[in-house]
Amino acid sequence: MNVLMDVATFVRAIEQGKPLPILAGGMRLISQLDPNNTSLSAVGTAAAGALSFYNLYNAFSSGNAFAKLNATLATISYANATLNATRQGGTLVFGSAGAAELNSFLNGNGQPLASGGTVGVLPALGLISSIKAKDPIGIVQGAVGIIDPSLLFKTGTGFTPLGWVLAAASVLRAIFDDGPPDAWGVAKVTYGEGFTNYDPQVHATGENFGPDRVRAQLQSIVDT
Repeated sequence: MNVLMDVATFVRAIEQGKPLPILAGGMRLISQLDPNNTSLSAVGTAAAGALSFYNLYNAFSSGNAFAKLNATLATISYANATLNATRQGGTLVFGSAGAAELNSFLNGNGQPLASGGTVGVLPALGLISSIKAKDPIGIVQGAVGIIDPSLLFKTGTGFTPLGWVLAAASVLRAIFDDGPPDAWGVAKVTYGEGFTNYDPQVHATGENFGPDRVRAQLQSIVDT
């Protein structure tokens, strides 16, 4: 499961002030304090599941194709790890070659690119998401995680010092940043040119799925 994605989800939850993902994301990060602790591992797994399905629900409610793809693949990754793997010494061990290959396809094989590592789909989507959101810390996390994941996270020991620093920086930035949230939108109604053109037109601006959501809400009012 992609721990860096958990950090990004936790940060977005703080920015949006949503209690459920904040709680689940916090539990997931706490479980990384000691990946070999079975109790913390169970808590982290449950939290990861809650986050996966919460993000999937929100993505399919937003109408954003990129968010739907990201959330769907993340949920598949969680289900694959939960149903087809066991944790041994802090490492996920898959019960079949197919499940292991699916995990590598989605998350990469955890090795540096210079040593034959593969880039997982989810880390790549995470980097794209950070670039779209103009999030410099997320971009650094995503790029480093693709080039050499061991610089941020080590199997069996959890986050490295650099990983914890970047995770803490992301959280602090989300808490103290007064800028607009990741997803926002403003919609308005205008009329066509001329004195007799009363056909209303809905216009929306914003970021991410914000414009789609407010446009749909205002359009439903106009249509009634």
